[in-house]
Amino acid sequence: MFIVDKLGRKPLLIYSIGGQVLPLIGLAFSDSTILSMVCVFLYVFAFGIGLGPVFWLYIPEVFPLQARAIGMGIITFSQYTLNAIFSATFLPLLSSLGYNVFLIYSGLSVIACFYIFAKTPETKGKTLEEIEAVWRQKAREKGVAMDKGA
Repeated sequence: MFIVDKLGRKPLLIYSIGGQVLPLIGLAFSDSTILSMVCVFLYVFAFGIGLGPVFWLYIPEVFPLQARAIGMGIITFSQYTLNAIFSATFLPLLSSLGYNVFLIYSGLSVIACFYIFAKTPETKGKTLEEIEAVWRQKAREKGVAMDKGA
C-alpha cells in the first residue's frame, strides 16, 4: 500500500502492464528454458507489483457511492468471465499460432497502457468524494445528468 500511495494507481498500472510486454515478447521468441523461466518470473513480478493488487483497489475508487456495489459486481463478473475466456482459448491459440500467441498478449498489453494513460484518472491523494466530483464534472461537460444518490 505504501508504494501505491507514493507512486499512484495510474503509474503503477502503466508500469505493471508495460512491464509485462517485454517478457511476453521474450516468451514468443525464446528457445531457451532458462530465458523462458526468466520471462515468466518477470511477467509475474510485473503483474504482482501493479495490475494484481492495484486493479482491485482502483476500481471501487472510481465508482460513485450509489453505484459502487453494482459496479463492483459487474466488474468482478466481467473480470472472471474474461479470465475464463483467456484460459479456454490459450491452448487452442497456442496450438494454432505457436508461441506467437504471446505477441498477441503483448499487443493487448500495449493497448491497455495507452488506454490507461489516456482514459483513466489518477486517484492518488484524493478522497472518494473528490473522485466522484471529477466524474460529475465530466458528466456535466458532456451534458449527462448524474443522480446525487438515493
